[in-house]
Amino acid sequence: MIVSFIITLFTAPLELLYWIKWLVAYVTIRFYTAFRKRRFDFYDVDALGDPIKLGYVIPPLEKELESPFPESHLQEAADEIFFYGVNTKSECLLVRIARGLNQVADAWIYLKLANGKIYNHTESMGYQQSADGNSHTFSCGRLQMHYLSPMRRWRIFYCGMLTKLQGNQKDVEETVFVKFVFLWKASSDVYDCTLDSNPEGFASAMARAPWKVPFVAL
Repeated sequence: MIVSFIITLFTAPLELLYWIKWLVAYVTIRFYTAFRKRRFDFYDVDALGDPIKLGYVIPPLEKELESPFPESHLQEAADEIFFYGVNTKSECLLVRIARGLNQVADAWIYLKLANGKIYNHTESMGYQQSADGNSHTFSCGRLQMHYLSPMRRWRIFYCGMLTKLQGNQKDVEETVFVKFVFLWKASSDVYDCTLDSNPEGFASAMARAPWKVPFVAL
């Protein structure tokens, strides 16, 4: 009983400090999300007569963000796209293309089937199609991806050699010819990572982290 009381006596200030930090972080996050403009603020089910706000017409900004950047953009920043998809058979697909200068790109493919077979591929210095103009295709060698509907549906195509692995035999590799076409479909609404977050969870994480202010360490 005495030991429990002593532990409570010493931990109570720390618990109080945690909740003070949590409250400050929570209020800050709420103010940030309330006054910051959303990245995608196009849709309004009550905007009768506006095909864009009702979702019948794709906003031009979504097409711009989903299309490959021009070559001039790659001189200062990267241009990368990544997809992950699963189905009810526990099959999964991961594909990635990272574009670089001079029409060079890197590609990565990971495909796992229900029978345990795994196909993967890593390609660096692969040739990419020119993205200048109205192109909406990401490519690297024999891997191509382009949107059918920005932020919603993509077509993923590959025709070439992949490394085949058996699930329980990681050391046995075989190079095989594979051709596939996948239609990727988003299973949720567009996610804005700067605003579409859980304020309670973020506040808890921030409260547990050490805070540094002038002359005081919380």
